[in-house]
Amino acid sequence: MKKHQAMVNSLRSLLALAECHNYRARQDIEQARDLVRQAQRVLIAFDEELRGLERQALLNDFEAGRLALLEQAEADPENRQGHLAQAARVAKALEILSAPLGSTA
Repeated sequence: MKKHQAMVNSLRSLLALAECHNYRARQDIEQARDLVRQAQRVLIAFDEELRGLERQALLNDFEAGRLALLEQAEADPENRQGHLAQAARVAKALEILSAPLGSTA
């Protein structure tokens, strides 16, 4: 009978150890999932910031092009109207690109 009780106690100890191990594994998995979620949020924020910077760089390029066309219009009286027309088209594109997403320019 003592041998039987010792085996039962050993099995209980093994089950308790297994449960403890499973609990720790579940905690580790949940912690890993939390870290993945945090990393996703950071990547999304980084991507949004990068898109904003790229958009601003594009807007700056358009504005620089528009100003260059206005300078060309002043420097080249023969083609003044063409340069001004092109500068107006660039200004319209700049207005459209500068508008908040979803709005109509």
